[in-house]
Formats: sequence, C-alpha cells, structure tokens
Amino acid sequence: QCDAPCIGNISKAEYGKSVEGIVDFLDGNTKTVKKDLETRMKEAAENLEFENAAKYRNLLSDIDKMNQIQRVTGQDEGNRDVIGMAVREGAAVVQIFFIRSGRLVGREHYYMSEALNETPDGILNEFVKQFYSGVPTLPKEIWLSEEIGEADLIEQWLSKRAGERIRLLFPKRGEKTGLVKLACSNAA
Repeated sequence: QCDAPCIGNISKAEYGKSVEGIVDFLDGNTKTVKKDLETRMKEAAENLEFENAAKYRNLLSDIDKMNQIQRVTGQDEGNRDVIGMAVREGAAVVQIFFIRSGRLVGREHYYMSEALNETPDGILNEFVKQFYSGVPTLPKEIWLSEEIGEADLIEQWLSKRAGERIRLLFPKRGEKTGLVKLACSNAA
C-alpha cells in the first residue's frame, strides 16, 4: 500500500526507511516484518478484532511458506551468485541465480550471439568482468560452472570494490555442484 510520498503524506526520510525495509525483505531478511506482524496480530486479538488477527496470522503463514520455497542451500545463510552457462552453435547463454541469506531471491539470463570464436572459459571470464563492473552490491561468493583464466585478478578487483574478500569458486562435487548444474541446465 502506497504511503503517498508524492503528495507529502510521508517524509522523505520515512519513505527511504520504508524502501530499505522492502529491499531487505526481498533479499530474504523477513525477521523484522514477521516480528511486526506478530505484534499487530496480538494487539488485534487483545482488542477482539479477530478478523484482523486472522489476516496477520495468514500473512505470517504466507511468509513462512515463501521462505520454505526459496530456501535452496540448507542451513547456509550466505550470499552468493551461482553462474552456469550453455554454449551451442556459436551462441552462449549465461544463467545467474541470486542467493541471499540462503534463499533464491532472483535469477537472470543473458544471451550472447557473438560467442563464435570464444572458448567457454573465455566467454565466462569476460561476462564476469562486465556483469560485476555494473552491480551496486556484491555477494561474498560467486560459483562458476567453468574455471576462468583471470580468477585471481577478478577476485582481487571485486574484493577491492566490496571492501571485503569476494571469492570465485568452481564447484566440483556436493551441493554446490548441484546448484551450478541447475544453472547450466536453465541456460541450456
């Protein structure tokens, strides 16, 4: 529901705080929202407003269901991007899964028709440099389907941009491999 900042019903600072909360929620951090809904539900029940209490209870249940569907990495709460690629007939598709707080919060794919003379690791190497030069925030880990030649340099560059260590990983077994294979399958 809109707070109507365009007509001055809410200050710029309050609106900014509201937007930050929404972004935080979409990134998978639902604790604050759940706590607020629980408080509202209890207040509604104490005031004998049972229909409102039921509405808040249902919203809490929906958040729990959403969290169960989004959880893709067990108990791991890390932030990472998982990148898979498929190359066929001179074209390539790169698929990225955005995992925040252990939840899949989004995915994107990029089609590259000019990949004819490139090797898979070369395509991925260039893609990583281009893609991460334009993103405002970086995950702590980037899982890639192919080992890339400039991995050490790219790690250093990304770490410097983020102000903390960013790791490029090339999973070969276990749960990490499953997510990378899924990204590759989606790309194909």
